[in-house]
Amino acid sequence: MLVTVLALALVTQPVAVTDAVAVPDTSVDTLVGNSISDFETHGGLPADVRSVRLVWHTLADGITRPAICGRALVDKANGKWVPFAALTTSGYEQYVGDGSELRCKNGEKRLGSRDITQLYRDRLSKAD
Repeated sequence: MLVTVLALALVTQPVAVTDAVAVPDTSVDTLVGNSISDFETHGGLPADVRSVRLVWHTLADGITRPAICGRALVDKANGKWVPFAALTTSGYEQYVGDGSELRCKNGEKRLGSRDITQLYRDRLSKAD
């Protein structure tokens, strides 16, 4: 499993989550951009993505922050799709491969998710 931790200045206000909370578009855009940059730095950009969702991730400190989860086509020739999760922590972390989806499931069950596949694809196409 590939794990990357970057110390980036993201707006990470602690929130008490009882209902679905709107995430500012700038935070979503930053998280998507960081994820794409991470793929580019560690093995290359995916050929495509699917099922990319914005979810909530609760850290060990009890603070709930936005995360994105999806599947990336990393080997187009063999049609290999791998799960990935990009998390807003005190900085940023991305997990690729087995186990990465587990980081998002609890938040998705509690608060639902928002599909951001097209947003991710749009940003990915600009990174080529």
